[in-house]
Amino acid sequence: MKMERRKRGQILAILAILALAVTLVSGASVIYWTHSATKDITVLGISSVFTPYTYDGYRLKTDLTVLPTSNQGILSVLAENFYGLWTNLTFAGPVGLIVTCTGQYVDVYWTGPSTGTIQLAGTAFEMTGYHEFNETEKAKLKWTDPGTSVKSPLPHGYGILLTYSFDTESVSPGTYTVNLKIDMGHT
Repeated sequence: MKMERRKRGQILAILAILALAVTLVSGASVIYWTHSATKDITVLGISSVFTPYTYDGYRLKTDLTVLPTSNQGILSVLAENFYGLWTNLTFAGPVGLIVTCTGQYVDVYWTGPSTGTIQLAGTAFEMTGYHEFNETEKAKLKWTDPGTSVKSPLPHGYGILLTYSFDTESVSPGTYTVNLKIDMGHT
């Protein structure tokens, strides 16, 4: 019986210590004040522009909706929030038409006194269909206003010059409208 009393006393002592520990811990974490705040955010995705292959067309972000006789336009990314981007260039037109597209990076900057320069950078590459741009390459697509005066540092805008080619050898004679489509997404 003494053993049982002793064990019972030990168990009660352990329980008392545990109860005291729980009380101390929970007592130390009493919340006396709390506050929350909110912030509205907008996740853009991708915003781009396809402009004429002219300094002012680029600078003013003029939307190119009809391809000029040069078959060229500059594609630039205004804003995005992804690591990598992709483009998919497709077309719809008459049976037998073959449309291809090459791309070449451009550097756009003010040279004055009344205009700026669009300088080709690197070598042209195939852009027809699907193409991916990694983090380094996508920086070469970023639109920046190159301005209309000399500044220090000189702002540079970037983009990719798209040059379309139309092979009509297998198309029946007639007048057609070709719809060119540029899709963009993230990798």
